[in-house]
Amino acid sequence: MDQKAVFAERLKRIDKGKQIEPEGVVGRKFHKKYEHKFGAKARRSRESSRNAVVMLIALVAGAAAMLGGRLGYFHLSQFEGLPEGFYDLQGRGVAVIVAIILAFFMAFFGLYGKGRVPALLVGCALMYFGEAAVAANATEVWARLFSPEYAQALAAQGADYVLTPAG
Repeated sequence: MDQKAVFAERLKRIDKGKQIEPEGVVGRKFHKKYEHKFGAKARRSRESSRNAVVMLIALVAGAAAMLGGRLGYFHLSQFEGLPEGFYDLQGRGVAVIVAIILAFFMAFFGLYGKGRVPALLVGCALMYFGEAAVAANATEVWARLFSPEYAQALAAQGADYVLTPAG
């Protein structure tokens, strides 16, 4: 097939106002249908509802990471024979464990980008600052996870945040 002849024939059709493309050539009509079905706007509408669910999952995962960090450091500090520097870490030890857990969540569950990292960090902050309120409302659970003394101390801190049936 001679390309010059095909191009000249196409130019003649365009000049006559017949812009129907021959078979095998993608035209404007096909392109518009394709963009409507698979284009950026279609992807955004599908992603927006999914992104809201993923943001909620990231928030909960951040809180779980903070809880896991606290649990991990609390139980590791109960072991004897670890280097003395480990016992002096306290909040920094929790932060290291939380950073490892967050990196795991980001790498294996795709919780990075599009506001998901801030949602993870907000979940961590909520659990960090809200742990006393959670411990005050679920003292038995906290006593099983940590020690009864730690649960009582946190419950005393969060006594103002206890939920009652009366409101």
